[in-house]
Amino acid sequence: MDRAGYRGQIDIDIFDINGEYYISEVNPRFGGGYPYAYESGSDHMSLIVNNLNGKVNECVIGMYKENTYMMKYNELSVIEL
Repeated sequence: MDRAGYRGQIDIDIFDINGEYYISEVNPRFGGGYPYAYESGSDHMSLIVNNLNGKVNECVIGMYKENTYMMKYNELSVIEL
């Protein structure tokens, strides 16, 4: 459990407006951007399986593939440079 008290997958929409942070939604589910996180190297399913097996995951914040550009639209397209 993290300091915010959440466990498991959570999708939070946060907006920075002039240096103030505002939360518009909190949903206990995979968000629509999950395929992009996965393609950048964040394999949440493996992390969840580790937790179910009693293993603690390493912190991977900031460990992602560089030079990968993605955008959301009706299809998923990944271009690696």
